Amino acid sequence: MAIRRVFLLSGSQLTVYHWRAGALGGAQVFAADEDGLTQFSTYLDSMPSEPAWMLVDIVEEEFREDTVPHVYATDRRVLLRTKAHRLFRDARYTHALFQGRETEGRRDDRVLFTALIRPDLLAPWLGQVARHKVPLAGIYSLSILSERLLKHVPGTATRALLVTLSGNGGLRQTFFRDGQIKLSRLAIMPDLGSGQRAALILAEVEKIRRYLNSLRLLSRETPLDVHVLGHGSVIADLARTTSDTVVTRHHFVDTATVARAIGFKGVYDSPDADALFVHLLARQQPRNFYARPEETRYFSLYRARRGIKAASVLIFLASLGWSGYQMVNGAIAEQDARTLAHKVDFYERIYREARGQLPKTKVEPIDLQRTVEAVRTLAARRTTPAAMMEAISEGLGAYPSLKLARLEWRVSDDPDAPIAGTNPIRFETRTPAATPDKDALYQLALIEGEVQPFDGNYRAAIEAVNGLAVRLAALKDVSAVRVVELPLDLSSRKNLSGGTGGRIGEARFKLRLALRVRHAPSVANRGRG
Repeated sequence: MAIRRVFLLSGSQLTVYHWRAGALGGAQVFAADEDGLTQFSTYLDSMPSEPAWMLVDIVEEEFREDTVPHVYATDRRVLLRTKAHRLFRDARYTHALFQGRETEGRRDDRVLFTALIRPDLLAPWLGQVARHKVPLAGIYSLSILSERLLKHVPGTATRALLVTLSGNGGLRQTFFRDGQIKLSRLAIMPDLGSGQRAALILAEVEKIRRYLNSLRLLSRETPLDVHVLGHGSVIADLARTTSDTVVTRHHFVDTATVARAIGFKGVYDSPDADALFVHLLARQQPRNFYARPEETRYFSLYRARRGIKAASVLIFLASLGWSGYQMVNGAIAEQDARTLAHKVDFYERIYREARGQLPKTKVEPIDLQRTVEAVRTLAARRTTPAAMMEAISEGLGAYPSLKLARLEWRVSDDPDAPIAGTNPIRFETRTPAATPDKDALYQLALIEGEVQPFDGNYRAAIEAVNGLAVRLAALKDVSAVRVVELPLDLSSRKNLSGGTGGRIGEARFKLRLALRVRHAPSVANRGRG
């Protein structure tokens, strides 16, 4: 944990405390003169980058209680600033404490305004802090911190006066009503013996009681509980010389008891409460009271720098964790690869051993595998022309004059494959052909026939051949029927032949038929048993 510095400024001196993890180190005191400022500058040169909190305990601090309309955000800030300028002669260092709302009327906010009315007391010290670019978190009031200290003092009542001693001979008296600070006064006591000091403390308590009566903060009949913090002879002298009355009840509290209550580490054996307030400020770090933005700008930069460093550390740790995760995955993948390599070596060794036990052959295993695959393919494509014969018979049955003379037959996965050396591109299509199915198996036939008997009527012969083609195309599973040759060639590619000298009674024709018998097995299935 980093060191936190607290600059405790009183009217005559500035004391620097170093706080780390709940424990205070040695204090350094600088007098409020030229030599003290020079020494303070030298000290700041030694450690300018450590953050600091300034705690002020001076006589020149005023308290004014007032009410303001209940508004929010920007309007509230403007209203408080305007009210502070009306209440105090110099409002450079002011602070507002909200203490509830009125119970009647428009229910205004009750506000306690505080101000440091002698800014010149702070200026030399703040000048050195700014010159050395010290990260100043804020300027705080010791009297306002008394409200936090009061929570750790046992036996506090509705109307309470907290009396604390300071290291430079001051006597701080802070009045609380219902736990809220209403007034605080610092008296400077002369350096007297312990017995005389007790009497002076009691006299100061009586003075502030009369002052509270005059301000109507406390009626004359209302009991006041006075809590005096001290140690050793101070507590003993006060207890011996003090007697309670109906309106004043005294409670003497050892500073060591309060130190334990607030978590102070180490032995606390001092009657003054300076270190208690310093510990509270360093541990709790409340929001700034008095400092202006230009006086805390280096602290803002300090926090931004720490935030960036923290983010960098987090990014580094995340990157480190991700790298470690990837390294582990890489190691696992490498181990898996080695395991697979060992398995491959194992199975190859078994394969070589098994192969070595087989009888010697002139054929390599890869050739045997290809042969088996070829046999499987042939077996998958094995078929008979029965389906084709049935289709042709059904077609010819409707045309008795058309006689089958010759038939060429083959099997292919291409419905346009050539048959007996013919070129399918030259075929004349008489029926629409379906889109080829790349996974189907086709029976292809080239049908040659003639018209018997033929009386020379080519028109009737052509109509019979075309009718046969249409009938065959209508059969189930027929993919395409194409007329290859008609009894009389009517295309423009050939000259019209025939005449009185031709042979009557001869009219030949050719048809090409594609019949889809079933789906061929896929490539993946052809390699399986």
